[in-house]
Amino acid sequence: MLRYPSLRAPLDILFLVCCIALTADVLVPEIWDNGKTKDYPLWFWAGQQVLQGKDLYPSDPKAYFEFIYPPLSAVLLAIPSYFGKIPLYACLSVFNVVAWWMTAQFSNAMTGSGRIPGPWLFALPGFVTVSFVFDMFDLGQPNLVLLAMMLYGFWLLQHGRPWMAGSMFALATAIKVFPVAVFPYLLWRRQWAAVAGMVATLRFHPERLTELAPRGFSLATDVADWLVRQRVPFARAHEIAGEAVRYCEERGIELTDLTAAQVVEISPELTPDVIAVLSVTGSIDSRDGRGGTATVRVREQLAELREVLTRSAG
Repeated sequence: MLRYPSLRAPLDILFLVCCIALTADVLVPEIWDNGKTKDYPLWFWAGQQVLQGKDLYPSDPKAYFEFIYPPLSAVLLAIPSYFGKIPLYACLSVFNVVAWWMTAQFSNAMTGSGRIPGPWLFALPGFVTVSFVFDMFDLGQPNLVLLAMMLYGFWLLQHGRPWMAGSMFALATAIKVFPVAVFPYLLWRRQWAAVAGMVATLRFHPERLTELAPRGFSLATDVADWLVRQRVPFARAHEIAGEAVRYCEERGIELTDLTAAQVVEISPELTPDVIAVLSVTGSIDSRDGRGGTATVRVREQLAELREVLTRSAG
């Protein structure tokens, strides 16, 4: 049974006192000291970037990323950031207070036999998470809010609202990516409506994915694999792949930028034919063993799957 805090309950009063102390830990340094540190200035910066129409992420993928969260987080932070640092920090503290209370509420609501627990048992989830809660207030991280959102999603599942549960999981993932870990669980439990609710608003940008996938020398293994297929010993193949990466780093280029002349310059074991695997498509299609990622093999597997499904339906 979900409820609000009560000033008639001693443990609820203790909860409110703890929340006031934790909020003071956030606001007092900002008001009377040199400013709150940890992640709080980053949240204000991200909100201001959105308000001023500036970039959140550097255009160079090798550059340092100040903000490593999904863009929705910055959009949400922009609303209280409009009013200044103290309103933003106060808003984040209020969210943490509500999240702390609701985690205990949902934990109790989803366990036991449906009976109302005693006050000490009711307070147990709050006590066992107090160090984690302090870190979330002090650091400014959203993990406590995400925990409450995830528990709310499971509570919705328990009460037969899978679409809403999936939407809640999706919202949590859009704030910080790690709640996506619930996705395999939903598949395993065959919560198809929740899965659909979670991916309903999912959008892929294949052009951007194709552009970024080969960067950062992610294709170095393909160079080694290609050499092994040319009968080069495994250890030597990986040594040459390392030489190729070093060659590119010295010249500020990617493996995909290598020309036929440069490939031969790296090692006599390499030939211009290796360029065929130095692309996303080439890398995928080079793995053409049974069950591999090559397009022809994926089509075979899909055909086999359709045949199995047809036999099962019959």
